[in-house]
Amino acid sequence: TNGIRKPTMISNVNVDANANISAIHNEQVINRAEIIPSSSKIPAWHTLFFSRKKHPSPKIEKILPGFLVIRNFATDAECKKLAKTARTLGQQGEDGFYTSTEGSKEQVLNTGEKGRGRIYDAATRFPSFVTNHCNKAVKIAKQNDGKMPGMACTHVLLNMYTTTAGLVWHRDIYENDGSSDHPVVNLCVGASCEFGYKMLDNDPEQSITLRSGDCLLFGGPARLIKHAVLSVDLRDCPDWMKDDPVRFSFTFRDSPEVLGREDEFKYFRPKDHLVGQDEIDLKKINSKKRIGLPSLKSQRSTFDERNRHEVVAA
Repeated sequence: TNGIRKPTMISNVNVDANANISAIHNEQVINRAEIIPSSSKIPAWHTLFFSRKKHPSPKIEKILPGFLVIRNFATDAECKKLAKTARTLGQQGEDGFYTSTEGSKEQVLNTGEKGRGRIYDAATRFPSFVTNHCNKAVKIAKQNDGKMPGMACTHVLLNMYTTTAGLVWHRDIYENDGSSDHPVVNLCVGASCEFGYKMLDNDPEQSITLRSGDCLLFGGPARLIKHAVLSVDLRDCPDWMKDDPVRFSFTFRDSPEVLGREDEFKYFRPKDHLVGQDEIDLKKINSKKRIGLPSLKSQRSTFDERNRHEVVAA
């Protein structure tokens, strides 16, 4: 018969029934004949071939028109590379995840929260392999959801969650979120999270689990969906992250209106900057033509240093 045959054990000798191993791996055919005495060292190719874990195939999970998840979108190796990039960017002084407190060299997370740091910047600051994930995800989403618009990534919001705490309920209504109905694309790397969502304020709360490599998109009729990170599970992370588990959230946005104005949105403290949420009436808003809310003075990197530290460290 054709295909892969299981080896047969004969008198301490591991040999294929026809002394031939045929296997398909990475779209290549490997043909080998090998008789391996049990006392001898197993060849490296043999160990690699039979021990390598195959990445699960991506699966589309449609939730609402314009709102879907691509499960297993990024491979484990890709997630590891993304996490390494995130840690490197996060250590770049005031442009990373941390800021210093007034009169001290102590570094604290720049959101004013104990468990989250953020970076918001133009997509050009990030390596191309990072933003390529966005392009690929949007292409897949459009092929599987007729309500999903296209988008061109101009900015990236990178969040790092270091505790089990998440992010409060909100809608992406600000100028730096983008003023069109183009999708928001979120790639989960590292620890898993429980992602809550509901379209209308009085709708029942629903949630899905996002694990490392999963990619979520919401655009078109779901662009202004209300959502939250309900919790982060630091125990549910890849093996390579077990010693220092965190969740990295790469959010890709199409907001050409703020190109060159990234410093206006450098900081975002939900307690102070999550404004205008209660004024949103989805029945009266055309998500294709709406105008995003502008930044507040205290979000800007040019804000008075003393006042900024008071906001961040409070």
